[in-house]
Amino acid sequence: MNATLPDRLKIWLASNDLDDFRYLLAVSGGADSVALLRSFHELDSKASQKFLVAHFNHRLRGEDSDEDERFVQKLCEERDLAVEVGHWDRTEQTNEQTVSEEFARKERYKFLQQVAERHRSSFIVTAHTADDQVETILHHIIRGTGFSGLVGIAARRPLTDRIELVRPFLDVTRKEIEDYLRDIGQNYRTDATNFQCKQIRSKLRHDLLPLLRNNFNPQIDRALRRLGTQASQAEQFLREYSEKILDAAILDLQAEICRLDCSLLQNHPPLIVRECLRLLWEKKNWPRQQMGFEEWQRLNDLVHSSGIVSLPHRIRAQRRENLLILTRSEK
Repeated sequence: MNATLPDRLKIWLASNDLDDFRYLLAVSGGADSVALLRSFHELDSKASQKFLVAHFNHRLRGEDSDEDERFVQKLCEERDLAVEVGHWDRTEQTNEQTVSEEFARKERYKFLQQVAERHRSSFIVTAHTADDQVETILHHIIRGTGFSGLVGIAARRPLTDRIELVRPFLDVTRKEIEDYLRDIGQNYRTDATNFQCKQIRSKLRHDLLPLLRNNFNPQIDRALRRLGTQASQAEQFLREYSEKILDAAILDLQAEICRLDCSLLQNHPPLIVRECLRLLWEKKNWPRQQMGFEEWQRLNDLVHSSGIVSLPHRIRAQRRENLLILTRSEK
């Protein structure tokens, strides 16, 4: 007999040493997050002491968004679960930000982080599934990506020094979610925009993936998830190896300037050098959104020859003798 969804959740939490903490569950009202809530609740008769629920109303779908909020509140009230609701005040945003799904996502995570900090929850739990993982990896491949993009959605990711984002359902398919909810008689909210093919994600889900399954590889989902697992293992090794090289190469690390010893980078292949520089950006907390392959490659070239390179976000790189000097100006 196959393990139930709550049983699989329990196994995942135990295998990740996360079975004795207070969690914050992000619940939208959709099938995935409702299954997450019901699975957590089924694990422990004192579940209300182990987790609380947070719902963020983006107000992107008018009355439907408000119905989602009421649904989640009712679901929690029926089970005596604590729930906090946040609202996106779109009047404070620019027109460009208002229509940006990425900006809405950042607002949601900012709200979740605030709730977690207020309630001293160390883990924010989201209900991303195996289907989300497949769509993410395929999207990254189409757009153009490196190792990090092939990894897709990380099962665990630190948000702050004290709060971690965890996703225990990445090996659970959307069909398994829906089957579980049907078996326990639990309804959920359906976002009508999921069936519209205006956005890239919807086109992948409703157009490209069915085409690939029917005409090229019926097991494309499994193949992409396996690719993500292998890429994750490779990236972990690459990161650990590159961190040692970067730590040795750093001569000076200040607020707006750092100096690297190029002689400790020059004998390594471009892949390693680019990873060292990416880790440096991460260490400095410099923005990486506009740092594509071309920008990293220009920095790699600078490790081997003299010159000056201007980079996004007012960052300037200069090769001087055996030093790579990076500075970031305020204006």
